[in-house]
Amino acid sequence: MSEVKNRELEELFGVKYFEPGEKGVITANQADLYHYKTYIGEHNIDVEFGDCAFWLSDDQRSAHLTRGPANFQSNKMATVVRGYMPENKMTEIVNWTNLPYINGCSSKQVFPPERLGDPTLQILNIPPHSAEQAHHIHSTARVVYILSGTGYS
Repeated sequence: MSEVKNRELEELFGVKYFEPGEKGVITANQADLYHYKTYIGEHNIDVEFGDCAFWLSDDQRSAHLTRGPANFQSNKMATVVRGYMPENKMTEIVNWTNLPYINGCSSKQVFPPERLGDPTLQILNIPPHSAEQAHHIHSTARVVYILSGTGYS
């Protein structure tokens, strides 16, 4: 995506796109319900007491939810959420999705929220040449990481 188009989308919708191999950090907006920081690319992640991190293994075959204090190396994507302290969790990503949608897409709750409205980690499968849903908005922030293929959200 062109640099100009990326800036336009960031101004208009508050989104930030990264190209494969690009490194960066996204921080929550003042209006977001939770304070979070998402690290794209290679980073040494420090998770403080009182915070947690959702992250993917380098081979993208396992997902982790790590409670602070902790430190780990992330080469793909990690999101640190301030003030959220669920138990440590890890799961292999074997069965990609299990909730079919009418449009051919499907999803899976990898780490369901502890309480309604809490942060969660989900997998969404969108088959080639399909669109997940019509344009819509959410009341909370979303971090989208494309594991394979190409796309925009």
